[in-house]
Amino acid sequence: MNLPRRIAMAIGGTVAVALVIGLAAPKTVHALVSALVTVANTSANPVPNRDVDNSANFPFSSEVCFGDANFCQSVPGQFTVPTVTSSGAPIKRLIIETISGVCENPSGGSNFIAGIALNTSAPTDSSNGSLETVFLPAVQTEPGFAMFNRIVHFYANPGASVVEGSSGASSSFLAGGCLAAVSGHLVTQ
Repeated sequence: MNLPRRIAMAIGGTVAVALVIGLAAPKTVHALVSALVTVANTSANPVPNRDVDNSANFPFSSEVCFGDANFCQSVPGQFTVPTVTSSGAPIKRLIIETISGVCENPSGGSNFIAGIALNTSAPTDSSNGSLETVFLPAVQTEPGFAMFNRIVHFYANPGASVVEGSSGASSSFLAGGCLAAVSGHLVTQ
C-alpha cells in the first residue's frame, strides 16, 4: 500500500517541479524543446513552396462566334492560341476545360441545330499536324433558341487556330448564329 503512494508522490513531485520551471523560466523550456527539432533543408535542397502546375497561374478565356454578322457583331469566328503568357513565359499548350454558349435562329423552328463543333488547325510553322475536334450537343429550350454547356479536355498547341462550327444545322439557321465562351488554362514549359 505504501508503494503506490510513493509512486504517485514521485510523479506528482516531478510534475510540480516541471510546472515551476516552466512558469519561472519559459525561455529555458522553449530552448530545451526547440533543441529537439532540427530543420534538415539547406539552400541546395530547399523546401518546395509553390505549386508550379497550378492552373490558376495562367487562366485563359475567349469567345468565338459563327453565323450572321448581325448576330456575331464583333466577336470573331476563331482565335489563335498565344505563344507566350502575359509575363513572357513560353506556352506549351492551351487546355480548354469548359465550353458554353447559345445558338439562335431568328426564323424560329425546332431542331434547327444538332450541335456545336470546336476544332483546331495546326500552326503553319509546325511539324505537328495533330488536330483536335470536340462535338457538343445543343439542347433546344424553345423554338429558335438552343444552349450548350460541357466540361471538356480540349488541347491546342501555341499558334494554332481554334474555330467554332456547327453540326446538323438547317438552312434557315444561316440568319442566326452560335456564340460560345471557352475557358481553361495555359500550360507553360
